[in-house]
Order: sequence, then C-alpha cells, then structure tokens
Amino acid sequence: MIDYGFGIKLETMAESEDFEALFHMRNKPEIWKWCRQVGPIHFDHHMDYWTKVCENDGKDTRMYLARNGTKIAGCAGFTSIDHINSRAEFSCYVDTDMRGIGIGAAVLKTLFSFGFKMLNFNSIWGESFDGNPAMKIFDKIGMTREGVRRQFYFRDGAFIDAHLFGILRSEWKF
Repeated sequence: MIDYGFGIKLETMAESEDFEALFHMRNKPEIWKWCRQVGPIHFDHHMDYWTKVCENDGKDTRMYLARNGTKIAGCAGFTSIDHINSRAEFSCYVDTDMRGIGIGAAVLKTLFSFGFKMLNFNSIWGESFDGNPAMKIFDKIGMTREGVRRQFYFRDGAFIDAHLFGILRSEWKF
C-alpha cells in the first residue's frame, strides 16, 4: 500500500470486485471521453489489459487502485516507464462522484511522491485532451505545460489538441 498522507491510498489490485468496479468506472462516458480509448471497452479487453499489467511486474507499467477510505476513488499509475532515462508517463482517472472535492489532486500527489521518492524518477509527464477540466489539477500541483500536439486526436467529428505536461523531481514540492 502506498500512502503519503494526502488522504488517498494506492494499492495493487488483487480482488475480482476491484477489477469489475474499475471496468464500470472506466466505461462511464464522463471518464472515457478524456482517455485515449475511443468508446466503451468490453470486459474481456479490460481483463486482458489488467492481466498484462499484473504480469508485467512493474517493468514498464505500474497501475494502482486509488482508495479514499474504503471507497474506490479511481485508478492511477505509471506507463511508458523508462528506467534508463528515469521517467514515466502518468495515468489517472477519478470516479465521477468523487470529483470537485480534491481527490484528483490527492491521487496525483500520492502517485508522484511515490514516483520521485521510491521509483527514483527524475521526470513525470502526461498528456491531456483539449478541454479536459483535470488540466487545472495538473497546474495546481506544479506541473509545467510543455507543449501542444496540434490536432493530434480525432474526437466527436473533429481533430483536437493534446496538451503535454511535465514535472521534474527538483520541482516537486509535496
């Protein structure tokens, strides 16, 4: 269990009900519209992904269940882990009924603290679609807007920009 005192605990998933809860959460349109997936995912594909993540054993992906007390708040972790260059891309989503109360920031503070302090990352980066309200959280926790991938994704009949965010260990204040 990963806990840095921000009110969120990150834990590896082992229980089948955890996988099912995340499946239902990830398929909410308010969540998947900000993810790289283009629509709802099938349960078999969801489980194939988690099987691969669990078998990966942290080599290039580490994903965790985020809990607020006993309630599942969402999912967060690192993908594209590059041990040679000491960096990773972050991934995070928070359930719709937990938004607007600081849970997203707490999840990212916990995740990034773990990444910098325990995984020895020098850099954590991410990407977000144009219009994603979570970009305010990235700004709030000290991430830098590093660039824009112009018209990088096709959504809802139009090409949209992807914004790149990053933070260095030397900039991490939490």
